[in-house]
Amino acid sequence: QVLNILAKEGESKTPYENCFGETPDRSAFVQFHFMQPVLYRSNSSFPDSKERLAHWITPAEHCGDALTYIIRDAETGELLVRSVMRAIDKSHPNFRSIKDSMLQQQPKDQGEDSGKIPSVSGPRVESSGTPAVIDHEDLMGVSYLNRNEEECNVLSYDPENSNFRVSIMSPITKEIRVEEMTADAIRDAIEMLKLKVSEDVYSFSDITNHRKNSSGKWEVELLWSDGSSTWEPLSNVIVDDPISCARYAKEHDLLDVQGWKRLRSYAERDGKY
Repeated sequence: QVLNILAKEGESKTPYENCFGETPDRSAFVQFHFMQPVLYRSNSSFPDSKERLAHWITPAEHCGDALTYIIRDAETGELLVRSVMRAIDKSHPNFRSIKDSMLQQQPKDQGEDSGKIPSVSGPRVESSGTPAVIDHEDLMGVSYLNRNEEECNVLSYDPENSNFRVSIMSPITKEIRVEEMTADAIRDAIEMLKLKVSEDVYSFSDITNHRKNSSGKWEVELLWSDGSSTWEPLSNVIVDDPISCARYAKEHDLLDVQGWKRLRSYAERDGKY
């Protein structure tokens, strides 16, 4: 990912620009760096800290928005997908969260030093210092399917225990029950649904025809991996797979036709891919 959006020394364009003709969006890589200590919001109750220590790994390419990341929990080692976090800042530290994670990693037999709390100063990483905040309003009224294919609807939020009331309807009996769930549990269920949907997405295997629609825009007929075929706007298909479009245009002498000319550069470099 990183090498595709960085230009080599002496070159003015990145590999991404050479391939797609567009400037890549680097915003997902400028806030954090690999294995940078970060604090993300958890649903721990007092006296535990509501922020947990983790390490930033990489942007989550297929989950959430452009600023959703994969992080590694410092205590459990579990990989999580989160979008709400902050870098550890010397001006806004959370020594309790860092100390708790480090204590979990201490060997049981410390000899004379057992029982002593290690001195923790925390990594000195500069950041904006913005605290991790969960906007509960963005979950109100959300509907999704859980792993059991049950329809879930977020009804209300209880600030006293930081939980949401969620109605869950069985797909078989149509019975409805109400359960309390944390914000992270709801978001995890939604992310799992997105992952499942992304796995079920079909890819097209061939471009079989082309035409102009009633608006004068070019469309191409796509043959999908499940055997079905649909007409899609040429502009959308070019964004997803310019190489296949360029090959089709070259085979059907369309590279000099208005609307297809943009594929000339891809057709000329086709042998390099």
